[in-house]
Amino acid sequence: MENLTENQKETATTFIVITNTSENVAIEFLGNHEWNLENAVNQYYTNGINLNNENQNENENENKLSEIADENDEKETEKNYSSYLSYGYGQKVNENLKPEKIEELFYVYATEMSEYIDSDGLKQFYEDLEIEPGTIMALILAWKFRCTEIGKISKTEFIKGFCFYEIDTIKKLKFKINQFERELYSERSFKQLYNYVFEYAKQDKLEKTLSIHSAFTFWKQLLGNRFILLNDWVRFIKKPENSEQVVSFELWSMLYDFAGSVTLKLKGYDKNVKWPPLILEFIEWFKEGKDMDADEIDENYDSSDSEDIEADETNENIEEKTENNEQNENENENEVELEELIINNSEVEVVENADELD
Repeated sequence: MENLTENQKETATTFIVITNTSENVAIEFLGNHEWNLENAVNQYYTNGINLNNENQNENENENKLSEIADENDEKETEKNYSSYLSYGYGQKVNENLKPEKIEELFYVYATEMSEYIDSDGLKQFYEDLEIEPGTIMALILAWKFRCTEIGKISKTEFIKGFCFYEIDTIKKLKFKINQFERELYSERSFKQLYNYVFEYAKQDKLEKTLSIHSAFTFWKQLLGNRFILLNDWVRFIKKPENSEQVVSFELWSMLYDFAGSVTLKLKGYDKNVKWPPLILEFIEWFKEGKDMDADEIDENYDSSDSEDIEADETNENIEEKTENNEQNENENENEVELEELIINNSEVEVVENADELD
């Protein structure tokens, strides 16, 4: 980055943090988009992720074998997608799989002649798969089936998804879902899921931003076990002055990186990164003591938020009481020692007086 300006260096660093790619790739994409970060990131995630493997830095070498395996697996199973598009339902995708059988399964959950499984059918679909609606497992399934709309699965998505993974029964899909869940142990896979949800969650696909309310709902599902300051973040974004905020892809993606690095006392994050304004405001708010009036919280939180907040406050009270008890115990011990010292001195004086009388 020797030939870059300070602003360009900051932008390149931010691009690298968001995309987890190399310096050369960052400079290439940013240069192609006149150093507009949002446009460059969008272009990268649209069609650039797999075009620049040869430019990856040495820090990614340890993941190279697993990534190659993933790519080979995707190339092999991608044939099923092309087979589905090339042939009619009456043709075999492979010797054991028939799309017309999968179509029959689709209509177990969709109404006759419908092109979508609606919310009622989806509820039964999840029940048969032993998935709770509104959980991360439901998001994983949508991600793997490349679903585009919340609350429904199209016939094309359903059939292509089954063909892609070479399955044709619910039992086989349940087995696959367990594999999908294990994939998320990979940081790379989890971030792909996380970034997919940004587009999936948008009601209007032409919009470039997500409402703060929608973002909050999915942050709870995705970052509940990954963001130690999630409750504080919730308090912050629920403040009245933030109610009209919208979430850009840059903010969405960088919150993931911030969440993965920050500690309970707001340490660990890279201060050299050009964080989005809302994250910077959160940092300042946190450092200032998280001051807020009670009426800024109540009506905007659901019961789970309240329970989380109350749990935090209870823990703080317990810690405070423990400290007070320890302090009182120390004071009591000091008083006892002082009393013993006074008694000992008194006994010495009595003995000395007795000697004088003798």
